[in-house]
Amino acid sequence: MIENYFIFGRKNKDKIIKDLQIKASLNEDDSENVYDISMKIITGEIKNKLKHPFKNQN
Repeated sequence: MIENYFIFGRKNKDKIIKDLQIKASLNEDDSENVYDISMKIITGEIKNKLKHPFKNQN
């Protein structure tokens, strides 16, 4: 679901949260929590790749 959007930007955050509410049958608070956790994972991996571009991430 999240991979369908450009992850940075307020408009897309709102769209992703709405999609989570509809497709995953979550309430707004749970949808925001899923979004926040996903963003922490994604941005952490991006940051790690930038710091260590040739390190195997397995």
